Amino acid sequence: MSVRAYIVKKIETDKVLFNLWHDVALVDYLKDWGCLGELNMDMAGLAEIPIQALEEFVYSEHSKNMDKEKIDYLKEIVIDYKDRGEDYIMVYCY
Repeated sequence: MSVRAYIVKKIETDKVLFNLWHDVALVDYLKDWGCLGELNMDMAGLAEIPIQALEEFVYSEHSKNMDKEKIDYLKEIVIDYKDRGEDYIMVYCY
């Protein structure tokens, strides 16, 4: 069976999960996971972020220099998605 390319008519976004220019530790961590390889050279596009990657990040030494409010927000997201049985968060970076 072939793979088709569909026209996108609408992308609906929610809250900002992180900032690719400012949350460098998180971005580097997600790059190491291979999560951001789908983005173009300007770091724009769609990417799937594994909940496991976010969870490991927020409880690791990698997050020690991030703002506490940002870490708490990421923890809330992890809990919410795990409670819903979701394994990934789809993000649109632009």
